[in-house]
Formats: sequence, C-alpha cells, structure tokens
Amino acid sequence: MLRLTVVLAVSAVCLWGCSSSNDSVFIDSPKFEDPPFLSSSDGSLSLTLESAESQITVAGNTVTARVFNGVYIPPVFRLQQGDTLRVKQVNRLPNLPVNLHTHGVVTTPLLNGDNVFVVVDPEETFDTEIPIPLAHSSGMFWYHPHVHPYVNQEIAQGMSSALIIGDILAPFPELANITERVMILKDLKLDGNTVVDNPDPSGPTLRTINGVYQPEIAIAPGELQFWRIGNLGANIYYDLVMPGVTFHVIAVDGNLQNQVTSTDELIVPPGGRYEVLVRGPDKPGSYVLTTKAFNTGPNGDEYPEQVMGRLMVAGEPITDPIPLPTAFPDLPDLRAESVDNARTVVFNDTDDPNVFVIDNQIWDRDRIDQTVMLGNLEEWTIENAAQELHVFHIHQGDFQVTEIDGVPQPFTGYQDVVSLPSAADDGTPSVVKFLLKFDPPIIVGEYVYHCHIVQHEDQGMMANILVEDALARTVKAQEPRDLIAESLTPATGNYWCES
Repeated sequence: MLRLTVVLAVSAVCLWGCSSSNDSVFIDSPKFEDPPFLSSSDGSLSLTLESAESQITVAGNTVTARVFNGVYIPPVFRLQQGDTLRVKQVNRLPNLPVNLHTHGVVTTPLLNGDNVFVVVDPEETFDTEIPIPLAHSSGMFWYHPHVHPYVNQEIAQGMSSALIIGDILAPFPELANITERVMILKDLKLDGNTVVDNPDPSGPTLRTINGVYQPEIAIAPGELQFWRIGNLGANIYYDLVMPGVTFHVIAVDGNLQNQVTSTDELIVPPGGRYEVLVRGPDKPGSYVLTTKAFNTGPNGDEYPEQVMGRLMVAGEPITDPIPLPTAFPDLPDLRAESVDNARTVVFNDTDDPNVFVIDNQIWDRDRIDQTVMLGNLEEWTIENAAQELHVFHIHQGDFQVTEIDGVPQPFTGYQDVVSLPSAADDGTPSVVKFLLKFDPPIIVGEYVYHCHIVQHEDQGMMANILVEDALARTVKAQEPRDLIAESLTPATGNYWCES
C-alpha cells in the first residue's frame, strides 16, 4: 500500500510550534487560497480546455509555459455520480499533441471516453465525454494529457488539475460543515526565467500548493479541517511532515478507507492523493509544513528539502471539538474471494539511462501485453528489478495491496498507485502483490498500466491491457460463420443454412 511512514520527524526550519515573529522565512507569506472550481449541474459539466503556450507567474517568476486555459492551476472539476463530463479539447500548442486522461476515474476507455490512444494534433479540436458511473467512489481524482511520449513535458509545465466526485464525507454527518481545503502539489523546474523542457526529476525544483509558494494556512486551536492533498506533478515524491501536527488519513487515491490511519509523515508518490483530517494544535503559533529531502535509490533521483507552507494556529479555541470518525462503511476484503488468475509483471531499468522497460519491453502501441476477462479477480505480483523506486499505476481500476517484500499488509482500503521499493543491493527484486477485480462492464476495452514517474513512462515504462467481456466473446464464438467474408466467391441467399 502507499507508505504511511510514522516517524518522529524534525524540521530543519522549525521545531514543533514556533512564533511567526521569529520565522523569517515566512515574512509577507501569502494566504492559502483554494483553486478555482467548476461544478456540474443537471447531470453534466461542459467546458473547453485550450492547450497553449501562455505567460504565467509562479512564486514571482514570470515565464512562458504550456498550460490549460492560460493558467498554471486550471479549474478543479466537481461532479456527482451519474454525471457526464464533456470537454472540448482545443490544441493551440505549436508542436505537441494532447489528449485527456481522468486519472483514477473508472469509466470507458473507448472512443471519445478516457481514451489515451486519442491524439489531438496542433490546431485540432476533439470532444471528450467521460460518463461517471452511478456506483463510482467519492473522492479526489485528477486530469492531465496522456500522449506518449510527451506526458512529462506537458504535466511538468502545468497541464494538470484535480477532479472531485461526490461527497466523501457523506457517511460522517458530524463532519458536514468543517472547512475543506484542496491542495494541489505541483513543481516547476526553472533555468533562470525559462521553464526546463522535459525535465529530469533530480535536483532542485520550485514546489507550490495551488501554484502559491509557502502559503499560510489558517486554523483555530482544536479545529478539525478536511485537506485533500494531491501530487499532481510529473515525477517527484512529496515527503510531508509538520512537526506537532498529525495527518489522520480517511481516503487514499479517491477511495474512502475502512478506518482512520493516523501518521506524522505522508509520503505521496507522483499521482497519489491523500484525503486527511487535520486538527489545529492547542498551542497557538506557526507549524511548518515541509517536504523532506528525498532519494529514490542508487540509480534514481534526489531532491532537496523545501518548506511548503505553514499552519497558523490562532483565534478562539474550539470548546467542543469534533471527534475523529470511527464508524466507517464496510469494504469487501478481496482476500476472501477466489482468485481467477495470477500474473507477474517486472519493472526494470536498462543499460541506457534513458530507457525503462516492463517485462524487458518498451511500450508498443500495437502490442497487447495483458488480456483479462471482465469480472475476474486477479492477483498481480509486481517485481522491481531496478536500483530505484518506480510507481505502479493502472487505469480504470483500484487495487488492494496485500504484501510488500513478503510482509502482509493490513486491509484498510484500495488505491490506484503504489510505490515499488528499489531492488536490494545484490539485485534481488522488490515484490509488491495486490488484488484487482476487473469490473464494472464500462471498463471493457484497451488501456494502459505504467510507471507514474512520467519521465520513465515516456521513456518506455508502459504496457497495454485489454479487458474483454467473456459473455460477448462466447456469443460471438457461437455465431454462424460469415461465409461471405471467408469466400473468394460470395455465396447468395441464406448462406449459413445448409440445405
């Protein structure tokens, strides 16, 4: 499962609570602002997303970048189960194709749905329709382009934002009126005043919350807030700590869990989302939110620590604080069901530092790597033979992680990305096992799984999966032969009747 590492963390900037008057890094710090929102009505949300080079300003840096609708943080889409998202894609980029992927949304991968094989070339338009099933989970998802091999270039410059479905707090009426904060984590790699094109993950990068550098987040002592944290950047991890403050996780990757998991540290891989409850400490003052220095392994990337913002605790204490929820809806533990099929998938680097592979193959649009029957429950074993972290993600489904390097994992819920630990020093691959049920029927079709460090995806670490409807296949096999199609001299009349 996504790592919720509980440690006693110490920030290099500030220990536990500290006075804002002594916290010089936050002089004139901007206030936290939610991103813009667009909400559905009458069962649909219709909009235009124009991809173009635009001048944006991020943390005082004015640069030209490839973005949606001229902004670094495009609108967050709010939809309900049963809605349809209708997006007119307009591509004004001079040399890059685009399309639209709704990460984590379980929907159709066909035609003009969440079809990552669609290519919208420069000066073309394309109408995408994403139906949201009535039984879809509530939570935080996101959207971005997914044309190979341009994903890194486009997400890294800003072409991504969040997508929220339903009301994840509905099972907890006591939380109905608490403050919600949507926190989109993005990083922008600059060379002077120029955005680095197709950036490598290593080294310093400008990290922001909703496009704002080190914002101040207000909370009262004892107040409970709901934070939706999404790593919507291209390549890097966020290792978040806020000494003196606990993250109470209730959802992972848009999936409500079956319990609260409390932790002092959130390791958020590329593409990952955590929805957490945060309580204001009793002691007023500022509490620093930091992403720690991170290293993805001997052959991987490393990037330095950066302060992300601060929690400013002020105002009248809450005299009757809202308790953390304890009664969660039941979730089916897939380990109680019979597995229909098992398969092993291997992620690996190569001797070429710019080539990454799955099962020793780079991605090929014309190759089907896995064929699965609709409705099957499968156990996947993902081996990482590389001396660096990779991040497994599959479209159109969530999975239940059961084991990491031989250690059974407690069942708390489902997710759609998981970090793959790096191989051991002697080359022994790490092993992550999960269970994935291929349903509902809307997912029938071809889509992909890949590393969500998208530079690796662009450089080959992606594969194709085809989900087939077993009933449809059986019916088709029982249909009479098409003798006309098979014959060089077409027959006439009722050609399937023998008389």
